[in-house]
Amino acid sequence: MTKVAIHQPNYFPWLGYFFKIYLSDQFVFLDDVIFSKRSYVKRTLIKDEIGSLGKTYLSVPLEKVSSQSKINTISICQNSEWKQKHLNRLYYLYHHAKYFSKYFPIIQDSLWMMRSWRLVELNSSLVIKVAEILNLNTFFFFFSKLTYLKEHNNRNLQICMILDADAYIAGAGASNYEDPGLFEVNKVKYIISDFMAFIDQKKEKREISPQVNGYSIL
Repeated sequence: MTKVAIHQPNYFPWLGYFFKIYLSDQFVFLDDVIFSKRSYVKRTLIKDEIGSLGKTYLSVPLEKVSSQSKINTISICQNSEWKQKHLNRLYYLYHHAKYFSKYFPIIQDSLWMMRSWRLVELNSSLVIKVAEILNLNTFFFFFSKLTYLKEHNNRNLQICMILDADAYIAGAGASNYEDPGLFEVNKVKYIISDFMAFIDQKKEKREISPQVNGYSIL
């Protein structure tokens, strides 16, 4: 069974994002869609202090963005101050963490050696790097590189059909804006990625922190 998951390319996304990748054989970065300034495409949520309930965002500064700008057209401001600020913040929060010395250099290299000022290329490269660290054997695609019909009434279903998917891994709230029955009619099994149920099981076994919902994988 070939399982496909689809999501916008977020900046250092939360664990649930990688759970979808884990469940899928093929993952599509939804990059040819309108950018939302309130999305997690340009920012990620981290703890304000370790052990506290406070939270803060690490945000990537962008060049001018219009209300109709698509994600794959957005450029990052061409200065390096934000990179150092993000790294300084992560160092301050996590330098006593058990695996800090192993993974922080990877984060440093990923930011300092970024090959493009396009936001989609930064975010997708970071997601793929984390997926490699987690040994997730998933193939990655970009929505903008797929041949699709723009007038199709269900974009995600069409992506699944283009990739010959047998199953679609949907987010927990996906059924609020798409019809699961339409997938089933087209012989694509509709599977909900219930990450919070998975988390609840792990919390009972004390294998994972109880405070992970929405926070960056960092």
